[in-house]
Amino acid sequence: MHKTYKYCFQKNLGYSPILVSKKIQNKITLGKSKSEKITIKSIQVQHGLIKSSAFIFEKFAYLSDCSKLSKNNMVHLKNLDYLVIDCFRITKHPPHFCL
Repeated sequence: MHKTYKYCFQKNLGYSPILVSKKIQNKITLGKSKSEKITIKSIQVQHGLIKSSAFIFEKFAYLSDCSKLSKNNMVHLKNLDYLVIDCFRITKHPPHFCL
């Protein structure tokens, strides 16, 4: 973790932490009753030389930091109503899709 942001997660130089770090699960369901429940699935996608998380909310997927999709990724992206993919800029940029 970059030391500039260390104070956000743990006490540092008298400052109390302002965030709680939580590990992202592969699948989580939110809501109390059946009518308000929503399932959020996390999948790993390629972001340049590293992996990043993309999120699928029922029939909606959001891929923010992504430069390549595997065949395994494509299985999770079938039959969506909406697919939002981050396109960083018009010219090529290694860790992001571009227009």
